[in-house]
Amino acid sequence: MFKLFKTFLFLFFFSLPFCTTVSAQNNFPIEEPANEPKGDIFLLQKGIYINPIVSGGVGIPYGGSGFKSGLVVNGGGDFCYMFSSHFGVSAGAQYEYYSFGYKYSNNNSTKDIPAPSGSAADTAVFGGGNTTARYNFQYIRIPVLFRYISSSSGKLGFYVEGGATADILVHAGVSGSISETVYVFQRAGGSPSFGYSYSSKKDADITGVTPDAAKFNIAVHLGIGAMIPAGEHLAIVIAYCPEIKLMNGGVGDNDVVSFNSSKYYFYGQKSNYGSFISNSIVIKWLFKL
Repeated sequence: MFKLFKTFLFLFFFSLPFCTTVSAQNNFPIEEPANEPKGDIFLLQKGIYINPIVSGGVGIPYGGSGFKSGLVVNGGGDFCYMFSSHFGVSAGAQYEYYSFGYKYSNNNSTKDIPAPSGSAADTAVFGGGNTTARYNFQYIRIPVLFRYISSSSGKLGFYVEGGATADILVHAGVSGSISETVYVFQRAGGSPSFGYSYSSKKDADITGVTPDAAKFNIAVHLGIGAMIPAGEHLAIVIAYCPEIKLMNGGVGDNDVVSFNSSKYYFYGQKSNYGSFISNSIVIKWLFKL
């Protein structure tokens, strides 16, 4: 028994240096690499980015009455050069479909039309017209935009863009119809005054007519939204973008239907298309090249 006890003491004291060494090694602090991001984090850095773009919203001209909002759709892409992790400039090409409705009426009732007097024969009086039309315009667009992104290290960031876009018209169309109402007054035999007799209505289909639209325009563009990291080389931008074309959409001088000797401008008034305004939600994918 005593011999067994001596053996135990010997093994205990003999193992102490090794235990101390292991303990010292285990307690030594291990330094982690500092500021090394994981491989799947998007880092916004100086360089070139390619940005596919889609957007959708509503459009309505400004500068006239009777307009109804329509659909606005954009698609395309651009290249962006980031001067730093926050500031950059982009240029590219897009296709835009811009539409709006127009409804106009200036018809008068018989009580609004003074009856003729005198010895004239039956008299026809123009009572007005009605327009119900849907306009659509298609553009090739060349935007030049500056952008600012607040975040650069894999975090949700504030996004702002602004600049100008050159719009080249490639198609203009309109669908709908126009009607003209004519009131006829008739004088009874031996009576010096006229009374309302009847009205006639003429219709014209304007579908297929090419609107007299401006072939070139410049738009001012602004976008405010957020950048969302989505991978090591990809981020998604979602932004609200109001826009206004600085010049009128066109003069409308050829947007006319003739009813006998009278002309009716189915845009409602000659030489005023108004300025085209749109409000859209834009989605961009930022790919680092």
